Amino acid sequence: MCYPWTVESASELGIPKIFFYSSSYLSDCATHSILRHRPNERLVSDTDKFTIPGFPHRIEMTRLQLPDWERIRNEMSGYFVPMFESESRSYGALYNSFDELESEYKQVHKSIVGIKSWSIGPVSAWVNKDDGPKVNRGQKEDLTEEPECLTWLNTKRDESVLYVSFGSLTRLSHDQLVELAHGLEHCGHNFIWVIRKKGRKRE
Repeated sequence: MCYPWTVESASELGIPKIFFYSSSYLSDCATHSILRHRPNERLVSDTDKFTIPGFPHRIEMTRLQLPDWERIRNEMSGYFVPMFESESRSYGALYNSFDELESEYKQVHKSIVGIKSWSIGPVSAWVNKDDGPKVNRGQKEDLTEEPECLTWLNTKRDESVLYVSFGSLTRLSHDQLVELAHGLEHCGHNFIWVIRKKGRKRE
C-alpha cells in the first residue's frame, strides 16, 4: 500500500495490482470515507463530533482524533493522500483480518473502496517464533541482543512495561527525541523505546 506509483506501472504492463493493508477493513474504510466526504471540514471546533459516512454503525470522531496529515494539510499529506487514492485504482487488496471479525466491514469495503478484497489474517510473526532468520528478516547480528531484552522483561510484572514506537515513517528531530526521553524517564514506568539508529530501528 505504501507504493502508490505501482498502480501506474501495473497498468502500463497489464498486470493487476493487489496491495497488502496490514491493518483492518474498518480503518481503511474510515480513511476512504472521510477523504471522500470530508465531514471534519464542516465542524466549528476541533472537539465537535462528526459521524463517519456510509458505516453500518454510528461511529463518531472529533478532528483531534484524525491523523495530522488528514486533519490539516502538511508535507505528509502529499505522501498519504496519493497512497489511498491509488488503492481505489487497484485490482484488489489483501487484509490482515478474517471474516469472523470483520465480515460486515468487508462488505462496506466493496461500496466505499470499490475493489476486490481477500482476508488473509491474522498474520503474525509469532508463527515463525522458532525461525530466527524469518523473525529478524535476515538481521542475524541483532539476535544476540534479544535474550538480554527478554531476560529483562521476564523480571517485570505483567502489563507493567510501556512499549513505545512511532513506526518507520516518523522522523523525529534531536530536540523531540530529548523531550520524549525526559518524559519517559520521569513517567514512573519501565519502558522499551524503539528508536532509529544509523538508518535502522533499534531497541
